[in-house]
Amino acid sequence: MSLDLKFLKSLRDNLLDLSARVLKELGDSGNDLKQGNKNEIVTKADDAVENEVIDYLRRHKIKANLDGEERRRSKITANPDMLVVLDPVDGTYRFWRNFLPYSTVVTIFDSPEPRTLGEGAVTGIIDHTTRRIWRTSRNEPVFLYEPRLGREVEVKASGAVHLNGDVSGFVDHGPCSKPEDLARFHQLYEKSWVTNISSAGVHLASVASGNYAGSDYYVCGIQKPEELVSGLMLVENAGGIVADFQGKLIKNKPYDFDARYEVIAASTSDLAKEIRANISGK
Repeated sequence: MSLDLKFLKSLRDNLLDLSARVLKELGDSGNDLKQGNKNEIVTKADDAVENEVIDYLRRHKIKANLDGEERRRSKITANPDMLVVLDPVDGTYRFWRNFLPYSTVVTIFDSPEPRTLGEGAVTGIIDHTTRRIWRTSRNEPVFLYEPRLGREVEVKASGAVHLNGDVSGFVDHGPCSKPEDLARFHQLYEKSWVTNISSAGVHLASVASGNYAGSDYYVCGIQKPEELVSGLMLVENAGGIVADFQGKLIKNKPYDFDARYEVIAASTSDLAKEIRANISGK
């Protein structure tokens, strides 16, 4: 089913604005939340955003169900026209520690049961620390709202084709990684500038805006779908590629909210191929 794209864009933007308001009310970077450990604080923040999104969809009688990080599938209506995919707080460790990026990721499918990861209609990512917002829609360019400029700029992937000293990337091997996990990617560390800011949405959006203020690639062996469906649209619409460690395109893989995916997001297919060749097997 094809829904009005203008409506879907407006809904996406309203949900991003809503998430920013909720997290601000909780206190900048969570410092004003009630005392608790990391998991308690982050769960409260996730719950707060997710609850507000569900309430918004109900109040406005929007025929959508929600796949969210905390509750998984929330069945809001009996006959949905669409599916909203939400990561309320992407970068939970950063949110808890109050430093560097944490974001909210929203993607809307114009189908209640998408078959593949690549069927998203609109998507957006807001970095709550910089206030940057990345947006795109099916078959449209990627725009980045840049607060320093007070306006949007169209962004594209960098076009980098080889691993060399000038190429930068994000390698996300998960928390508390074992030495063998780190060893898989050692050649990437030797051949490019590598970092990890622990917010997959911002990582992927950065690859999509590599020509302006971003990176050339992102690698992760355990990517969650709530960030992936958004980053996939951003990177591909910006001219890049998103594939798995065997070179198969992510957009053709089945949509499964409980799955984890191996991901290489790169500015070009040549760079993605070279990255695959430099990842050691387990």
